[in-house]
Amino acid sequence: MVVPITEMERQGGSLQRASYDKWLSGGSNLRLWSYQACSSTGTCANGTTGGSRVTYPNLDVDGVPVANRAFEWLTFLHNQSGELYYDDTYCWNTFIACGYPSGTTDPWTSVYAFGGNGDGTLVYPTTSGTTNHVTASAGRALSTPLFLPSIRLKLVRDGMQDYEYLNKLTNLGYGSLAKNQVASWIRNSYTFEITGSGLQAARMTLGMAMHQLSYPILVSSPH
Repeated sequence: MVVPITEMERQGGSLQRASYDKWLSGGSNLRLWSYQACSSTGTCANGTTGGSRVTYPNLDVDGVPVANRAFEWLTFLHNQSGELYYDDTYCWNTFIACGYPSGTTDPWTSVYAFGGNGDGTLVYPTTSGTTNHVTASAGRALSTPLFLPSIRLKLVRDGMQDYEYLNKLTNLGYGSLAKNQVASWIRNSYTFEITGSGLQAARMTLGMAMHQLSYPILVSSPH
């Protein structure tokens, strides 16, 4: 089952995670995943930008970097086992024109869709249509086309590495430490410290805790 983050905890409402426990108990093959979509930025309608009004994690180009990365921390906090992404090449589609009010099938020109910039498009092609955005010599297309990752995709990767810190420490018996570090900068699914200083401080604490599991700090008595 895949639940949008905006439904798992609506603004002004309460976290609904416990309501899925009964369903999960119905079989060992059942999984509860999370999802972020255009609703995470406040709108799903072209022509209307809502990112400034909603502070859920999101994958928009004009979202703050920590908003691109916070999703995995909430996946850990809500004890979910996976995340679903609708698309990563949406604006490459020749049958879909991104942009507003006019459309384009070149993601280097516009990745505006669903009321936000970047939702559904996380990688860029070296060649789009007849335009070589990354070229071989003399402006020729690369003999082997590449997928170029967006900064947002790299931040998703960073968030997944953060998740592994949290998950590893929990499995080693340091679950309270992990949850405390999440709580140090995340209040709920739509309210968190947005400059990134809170996330980085929490990650440093987690990293130090993991380091000390193998290399504990030794204090010697004075001679």
